[in-house]
Amino acid sequence: QRLAPEGEGYRSIRQSRGRFYGTGKLVAGIEWAAKQVHAADPSAPPIAIGDLSAKNGGDVSMHRSHENGLDADILLAWKDAEGKPVFSDEFVGLPAKGSVSHGGKRISFDAARTWLIVKALVTNPHMKVSMAFLDQSLINALLNHAAKAGEDKAVISKASRMLDHWKGHADHLHIRVQ
Repeated sequence: QRLAPEGEGYRSIRQSRGRFYGTGKLVAGIEWAAKQVHAADPSAPPIAIGDLSAKNGGDVSMHRSHENGLDADILLAWKDAEGKPVFSDEFVGLPAKGSVSHGGKRISFDAARTWLIVKALVTNPHMKVSMAFLDQSLINALLNHAAKAGEDKAVISKASRMLDHWKGHADHLHIRVQ
């Protein structure tokens, strides 16, 4: 199934690659998650969705997976120096603390908004995310944010089991669904 170029709460990036196909569960799950995040923070920019799979599956460059419609890349949420959400259609590695320069601005990891994405993945009725790869420092920041914000302990626990450190994932979540 094809993920539309944009929908409520999300925008698919890198359209020229043609990697916007997934199983019906994956596509419905991404759309549902984006709507949940948008409902929680309507003034924030859309979630940037990277590669899914090619139309007929198979090997895709720059990925070891993304071959069968079960994988998707979701960019992390960013904020500027004033704490306002920032959208970008590029993958930029973010430290859990501190900031980086991007597009003439200082941006930093937005743990609160990225937690909304993770929470929507964990509670998603359309898909079961079996794993989500992310850098360990960002996993720690997300789970610490959730605990300090008083989020449901069962949701935090489920997120903790779903999130897994994987080198090269300081700029996005790589999710795989069952």
